Amino acid sequence: MPDPIPDLIGTGVQTLVENARRLGLQWTLRLATVSVVTSPTELTAVYDSDTEPIGMTSLVGMVSPGSRVMVMQVPPAGNFIIGSPVGSVARQLIFADIAAASGSLALSTTDTLVPGCTFTAQTNGDFEYEATGVFDFDETTAGNAVCLGSLYINGAIHPVGSLATFEVLVVQDRATVTQQWRGTGTNGDVFELRARKSAAVGVINAVQTHTTLKLNIYQ
Repeated sequence: MPDPIPDLIGTGVQTLVENARRLGLQWTLRLATVSVVTSPTELTAVYDSDTEPIGMTSLVGMVSPGSRVMVMQVPPAGNFIIGSPVGSVARQLIFADIAAASGSLALSTTDTLVPGCTFTAQTNGDFEYEATGVFDFDETTAGNAVCLGSLYINGAIHPVGSLATFEVLVVQDRATVTQQWRGTGTNGDVFELRARKSAAVGVINAVQTHTTLKLNIYQ
């Protein structure tokens, strides 16, 4: 009869199962739902058909509350999370914040950081993100140009061509424009809003009043 375990859990966990068999450990593989997470060694989960959360140790790093996991029960050693049912990993919002501009930026033709509009990701490993840039562009001295707002990650524009844009034509042209970006990142990634103008004409600012970077991170 084919072994059903590879169909239930992710790649790499099969080795742990085979080692347990080889060592003669008495174990049971069960499904559970994560409830509270403090660290990979401090978390609780509820087994299917049970109602009470119990303490577990994750052998696959940080997991998120609500995630479906495969747990190896090894009495008396404990309960060890060894993977997730294929296709069932829950993406949870683990970080959501807004970095408001701490000052206005006078635009040049070079992408420049809007003061205060930056985040450094502090996560356990990889993640998915949604970033929203809000740019308050204001022209105070006439000059026909296009205002361009962009997202930079680790010093590189991301992705190329995805910009918040506003064409200014006359003095006191002003608008709040937005752009949204999605992608994947990892711990330590630096997110920045930068802005510039398409031509060296007029005086145009990314104004502090409404300029913000909103970042949502999911794991």
